[in-house]
Amino acid sequence: HVFAIENAIRYAPRVQKKFQEILAGSESNVPNIVSDFIVLSLANISFGSGFLSRHVKKTLKQLITSDSYDDIYMAIVLSWSMRRLSKPDEVKENIDAILDAASGFEERQQARILILMMLIEEDKEMMKPIRRQLGKLKKSAPDAFKALLPAKRKGFR
Repeated sequence: HVFAIENAIRYAPRVQKKFQEILAGSESNVPNIVSDFIVLSLANISFGSGFLSRHVKKTLKQLITSDSYDDIYMAIVLSWSMRRLSKPDEVKENIDAILDAASGFEERQQARILILMMLIEEDKEMMKPIRRQLGKLKKSAPDAFKALLPAKRKGFR
C-alpha cells in the first residue's frame, strides 16, 4: 500500500502545475490558489479513507523530513486528506516540520504553503505559528501573494 500511495502522491505537484497552466491560459481571472483546491479535493477523495490512513501517515512522515518543495507540497496534500483521522499531536508535529522546511523556500512557494496550511489547521492555538510566519512574509514580500490570491475588491471588507 505504501508504494502505491508514494507513487500516486507524486502526481500532486504535476496536477497542480497543469491546472495552473490551464487557468493561466483561460480568459478568466481565476487566482492560482484554485489549482491547489482541485488537488486537495482529489487527494481527499483518493487518500482520505480510514483503510489507508496508516499507510498515508507513514508516507506523510517520510515527506515532512525532506527539504524539497515538491515533497513538502505532497506532505500538505496528504495532511489535508488525513485531517479528520489525525490526533492533535500528530497534526502539530506535521505543522512544525512543514513550517521549518517552508522557511527555506522562495517567497511564492512559502506563501502557497502557508495559505494551504491555514486551510488544514482548525485549532486556533496551532494556527498561531502559521499566522505569525504568514504575517512576516506579507511584510517582507507582499508580491508573493498577488497571483496566488484574488485581488481585493473595493467596497468589500
